[in-house]
Amino acid sequence: MTSFSIIIPFKTGIEYLKECLNSALSQDYANFNIIILSDNTSNLDGSIDYVKTLNNKNIIIQESFETLNILENWGRIKSLDRKEFMTILGYDDVLAPDFLSTISKLIQTEPKASLYHTHFNYIDSKGAFIKNCLPLPYQLNAIDYLSLSLKEAISIMATGYVF
Repeated sequence: MTSFSIIIPFKTGIEYLKECLNSALSQDYANFNIIILSDNTSNLDGSIDYVKTLNNKNIIIQESFETLNILENWGRIKSLDRKEFMTILGYDDVLAPDFLSTISKLIQTEPKASLYHTHFNYIDSKGAFIKNCLPLPYQLNAIDYLSLSLKEAISIMATGYVF
């Protein structure tokens, strides 16, 4: 069974983190963990204390006791002990409940690919639907990706990539 790490670099913002974690923990696919990258400012609003109260074996908190900027915090990803595939989730983003099962099916269909992406919906800060994304072709090479992106003919966001 394909295994995943959902990595969440985090600073502060407990309400966003709660919604983000809820979406990750609500996956209909079981083989995953969540790695939260925090620094010494991440618990100023009680966010890390909240995560610890969840007492969920799928959640790993990688704490740094230094103040880290975004590049320093994200840079920690390269040295993490993680599962076979990973996705990086902004703590103000949410995943659809079938995100990992959809990606797992894509991996089974195209096992030699190195990057996978699902379609998404644009939502507002309350999680209400705004609009659908523009569809992606099933397969893209670098030239087509760049061309379609520059023409704004596809919707590309940071959330949703798995590698």
